Amino acid sequence: MHIVSLLGYAPRFGWAWADAIANASAVTVVDCTRSVRSGGPELRHGDGRTWWELPVVALPGASLSTSLTRRANTRRLTDLLRRIEHDGGPIDAVHGNFYSSLAPFGATGFPTVVTEHSSLFLRQRWPEMAQAATFRRAGRMARYVYDRCDRVFAISGDQRRGLEAFGVSPDRLTTIPNPVDPAAFFGPGCTERTEPRSRPAGGTRLMTACRLAPTKNLFALVDAVAELAESNSGLTLDVYGAGPLDAELERVIAARGLQAVVRLAGHVSQADLAAAYGDHDLYVCSSKVESFGLPMIEALLTGLAVAATPVGIALDLAEAHPTSAAITLASGWTAADLAAAIDQRLATDTLGDRAGLRDALIDRFSPAAVGQAVVDVVTGLAADTAACRRPEAPRSLPDHRSNLRPKEQVSR
Repeated sequence: MHIVSLLGYAPRFGWAWADAIANASAVTVVDCTRSVRSGGPELRHGDGRTWWELPVVALPGASLSTSLTRRANTRRLTDLLRRIEHDGGPIDAVHGNFYSSLAPFGATGFPTVVTEHSSLFLRQRWPEMAQAATFRRAGRMARYVYDRCDRVFAISGDQRRGLEAFGVSPDRLTTIPNPVDPAAFFGPGCTERTEPRSRPAGGTRLMTACRLAPTKNLFALVDAVAELAESNSGLTLDVYGAGPLDAELERVIAARGLQAVVRLAGHVSQADLAAAYGDHDLYVCSSKVESFGLPMIEALLTGLAVAATPVGIALDLAEAHPTSAAITLASGWTAADLAAAIDQRLATDTLGDRAGLRDALIDRFSPAAVGQAVVDVVTGLAADTAACRRPEAPRSLPDHRSNLRPKEQVSR
């Protein structure tokens, strides 16, 4: 099997998916993140990888101009797909990461699937989306993409429900989570925990890792920790990550005299973050909106318990493992809700069946499992021609289904 994977917004997620799919299929990666007015596809190399870079023309606001621009972009993509197929064998499907990776194009002529990572269309964000022109335009582009894809992959049950309410037909939705490589958390400096960390009385260490943005609800988390610290001497919170709320959070922490309680650790490497999971007592997710929530899976893989608001993958984990002592869901998003969930989790002295939970997480979230899930869907599409709509793409090179394609006909 041969799948072409398009990178869009936040290419690191796209690379993770391409690497996962490579466990079960041949993969050709096309980076469409550059927006230029000229230039053709270019074969690139780096980090042990080989990929194509395809600059595309950004979509304008006017509908007629958008249509013309999209058609020009589609010709460029179609030419590249023919070239890839000529050199690497028949293409079975085109896979996009984020709706934005497919929005600049029309029909590709191949079965097309998209993994949607964006939290823009989750139910909690609808009021903001309805009032913001940027979100309304994003919504139009997303509908355009979803309507033309054979399958839409939601990365959590919460996001799937949001996409259904957004108008995506349930029979075209498949839930496939983001891949998480367990090897990243069992290397040097990463300790798998089977029991809570030994600590002196009152030395409880909490952590969270996220982009410091309004949707992460960090001010409520600071309030919750401040409340708990009054009766739990030595309780601290380390916040890993950076973002637009850096300065405001620092100001609030200083104004409330919480410098000894809350520490802004800034952005750290993946290796340092993996080590941090092993040096804390509880991971806390305070988000109002999460399409997934990757650090929660990372924390659980290292044996660190999680207390989380009812968002993203936390809901899936609580549903799949209702008796697990490692996962505690808050009843809401307020500081009181967070404080209650943290207090409840810290009162539990055991992590439960850590080995069983870890094995279940690897079975579901490992790159090999995610890659096989994608290939299973693509295989089903190929077998079910009725379910696979393949409108013809503009052709400026010979038909990709033709057996008569002299190499000199493929423009270089």
